[in-house]
Amino acid sequence: FGYTVNYYKDSKSEENKLGNTVEETAEYDSTVTLTEEELMDRVPTGYRLQDNQKDSIKITEDKANNNLDVIYVKDEFDYCVKYFYDEEEDESKRDTGKKLYEDMLTYQDKNKPGYKFLEVKPSESIKISEDSSKNEIDVYYVKDDFAYTVNYYKDEIAGDPYKTETDEAEFESTIPYDNTPPTGYKFSKVEGQTTVTEDNEKNVLNVLFVKIELEIIVKHILNTN
Repeated sequence: FGYTVNYYKDSKSEENKLGNTVEETAEYDSTVTLTEEELMDRVPTGYRLQDNQKDSIKITEDKANNNLDVIYVKDEFDYCVKYFYDEEEDESKRDTGKKLYEDMLTYQDKNKPGYKFLEVKPSESIKISEDSSKNEIDVYYVKDDFAYTVNYYKDEIAGDPYKTETDEAEFESTIPYDNTPPTGYKFSKVEGQTTVTEDNEKNVLNVLFVKIELEIIVKHILNTN
């Protein structure tokens, strides 16, 4: 009696049918079992056999009942999203897992204080492929620039400074200042924030100059005449 084998992907429907129907004959009441090669004969890229796939049928006198359907479903593949800060990966923020073939993989924003987004490679979203090595997104952040203020004082750090400088510098860099004293003064100390933070209001450095103390020597000349 005749029997048929049909192959499908995703589900059993005419539009999902893979190739032509295989038609063969076998002896009544015998069992036809497909080999592993036959079961995987038409598997599409990124697919696998459905769970509990039937691989055999018992031949009856009714050809309509002598049918075996092989269905392939999308397989899962590993993915990885890595996050880099100044070119160095923070492995604690890495995202890994599995997604179905052709699902979209995207990334989450995992910016750190003081940093800014730079770029994503190869793109902000990719389609999962059967090659897990290609299922990777790399997200890059770099240190941002923040404003700072340097105030210059004479004698004491109080009242209005005699000079103020403002600029921007990279996060966690040292706030630069000029320690060249005014005439008659010398450098004394700095107070305040010495490295750039992500808070512009906190990035204030105060520089103090104090008067130079001069030693005056008075000589008395005794007149004996």
